[in-house]
Amino acid sequence: MFVGGSDISTPLRRNLHVGLIGEDVRERQALLNALIDTENPLGQSNLPYIEDDGEFGSKTAMRVKEFQSRNNLTIDGVIGPQTDAQMDAIWIAFLRKGRPRSSSGAA
Repeated sequence: MFVGGSDISTPLRRNLHVGLIGEDVRERQALLNALIDTENPLGQSNLPYIEDDGEFGSKTAMRVKEFQSRNNLTIDGVIGPQTDAQMDAIWIAFLRKGRPRSSSGAA
């Protein structure tokens, strides 16, 4: 799993959903932002970058639901094993081709 712009793997230890706070939430928020830079249609977003503050709020849930919709996953706004695996798959495919164009920041 993506950790702060690197390709270090951190396993998902819990399903992430609205109301949770933690480093695992921050990592997935950063990954959702980074996926935009991959130029992979499955990672793109029509929504602005989200703040990677470690608080899973409504903006993070909207981005997760959009990602799930683009990837034909259950649209529930929860980052569980399937959503996390698909996020990782897109990121890993991108790493094999090159690095992000820019660092994602809070919007």
